[in-house]
Amino acid sequence: MLSKHFLFFILVCNTVCSCISYQTNSLLFIKGGNFLRGRNITNRPDEAPRHTVVVSDFYIQETLVTRKQYQNFVSDSMYKTSAEKKGYCMISLEGMKDWEWEKKMGANFLYPFGKQSNIPTRDDDPVVCVSYLDAKAYCEFYQMRLPTEAEWEYVARAGGNGRYPWGETESINDQFFSNFWQAESHTSSDSKDGYSYFSPTKAFPSNQWGMYDAIGNVWQFTNDYYDSQTYLLAYQTEKQSGIPVTNPKGPTSGTKVVARGGSWWCSEKTCKGHGLFYRGKIQKDSPFNNNGFRCVKDVNP
Repeated sequence: MLSKHFLFFILVCNTVCSCISYQTNSLLFIKGGNFLRGRNITNRPDEAPRHTVVVSDFYIQETLVTRKQYQNFVSDSMYKTSAEKKGYCMISLEGMKDWEWEKKMGANFLYPFGKQSNIPTRDDDPVVCVSYLDAKAYCEFYQMRLPTEAEWEYVARAGGNGRYPWGETESINDQFFSNFWQAESHTSSDSKDGYSYFSPTKAFPSNQWGMYDAIGNVWQFTNDYYDSQTYLLAYQTEKQSGIPVTNPKGPTSGTKVVARGGSWWCSEKTCKGHGLFYRGKIQKDSPFNNNGFRCVKDVNP
């Protein structure tokens, strides 16, 4: 039985995709195709070498799952998140040192900075302080799943080949297209993009295929286990067979999963993770206040 919060209706969009919508988070139909993944010039070996990947048709949520949507899920399912089980979420705040994180007792998806924090949160902010396991449970409850790393990058790129969906620079003429940290360090925030922490899921323009927060705001879980050799193995397969890999799903096991896109915490001065090349990795049960997710649905399940 589907939840009362999982109500479908069909829409038609004037883009490369049509949409299926439930509540306020539409599923975009993404026509399959191929794209170039990785880059050859990088100081992170897991981003190389560049190779071709083919993906089939699928649906993907146009926005990150919001706090309100996750609340509805918990209400319907009585699910208990990793942060609630552990009793804490790993959080970062303005004023902390770069790469410093605090094990904040009592912090969870409802209180992403702790119960005593006066930092405002909104219903349409992306849900954070959820782990990969929590994201997976949400998607499966609504008969969906997390995207593969390849699916996520294919739609995030929307046909582009650069570091960002809009090109190679963080901003254009001082206009920002995603939420990331602008200051020299985390001791203070310039907030030139309008936000110190996470932003509402439609605060910035979508990419060319209708995906909001393609990068930035929060890291996005994928369903792939992390392996530093994933790209190399795909490249070798393509070179030996002459055929690009199709619908790759990563290793069959591992200790960490891949997260992509970067977050509000990332900047050129710190992790440099915001963009379409950086491959983040995280333990499956680890909740952080800069990690979130969106779901995908198979066209022919």
